[in-house]
Amino acid sequence: EEWMGMSQDDTGGEHSWETLKTNVQNHIRGLNFKYRVDLRENEVTYKNNLGTFLDAHTVETTDKKGKKGTVTFSRCLIAVGGRPTPLDC
Repeated sequence: EEWMGMSQDDTGGEHSWETLKTNVQNHIRGLNFKYRVDLRENEVTYKNNLGTFLDAHTVETTDKKGKKGTVTFSRCLIAVGGRPTPLDC
């Protein structure tokens, strides 16, 4: 049996980068699914869009297809992040 790219039996502990990559990606997909379910169960609206503030309580959103919309709110949580980028070293 293999877990995170390493053999768990007595075959010498060979490593597989492909198995490691697949297992890590599947683990992250599972976490992301759970996060979205938790948000939905707590009636939190999740939008994966670009946003621009129009005023203190309104954001214009743009989805990946270019469709625009607006969101008006009394309170807002904005979580920003980025994709991993290889270093030039």
